[in-house]
Amino acid sequence: MEKLRLSQLTELKESILHLPQKEKDKLLIRLINKDQMLIKQLHFQLLENEQDLMQRHLHLEEHLHDLFKKSTSRWNSKQYNTQFQLLLIFLRELSGKINEHAAITKSKDSELKLRIKVVKDAIAFFPHLHQENYNNKYAQKYFDYQKGRLKLCFTLLQKMHEDLRYEFKEDIKDIVNIYMSIPTFQPLFAEYECLWE
Repeated sequence: MEKLRLSQLTELKESILHLPQKEKDKLLIRLINKDQMLIKQLHFQLLENEQDLMQRHLHLEEHLHDLFKKSTSRWNSKQYNTQFQLLLIFLRELSGKINEHAAITKSKDSELKLRIKVVKDAIAFFPHLHQENYNNKYAQKYFDYQKGRLKLCFTLLQKMHEDLRYEFKEDIKDIVNIYMSIPTFQPLFAEYECLWE
């Protein structure tokens, strides 16, 4: 069955707009109630402030850090290939949490801080996976994923005012220094070099 869009049904759209306000309000509440993300976004936009954003950010940052701690103790006895696989799955899960935070708050600054923190934590908690250039498919998948995450970080950073970029310069330099010896990252770093030079 063909999906109907209100924009294609001008008569229906006009009829809805001319409903009594009370009816429109009921419809609106019913529709909003079907979309959990919209409920979270509206709650943040209508009932929260800058202080709440800071609390949300700090809570998520601590939560991500705790998840890294737990994973390290569970995975350190595994073979390196398995660690690369588990870390990749884990980072995708964490990225989903950051995506939700970004969709709710619309804060690019908070999103960028969290994304950089996850990249740095992956390096800090699993330094042995970042010390040499592993040449196998598991490492390559992991490094390709991290390259994509860094490209997203650089894109967010590029859109920020130059004064705000300065706050991230040292963290970016630290990441670049770790990954620079890995060929996967070199073209990306050459493209965005102006962001930390």
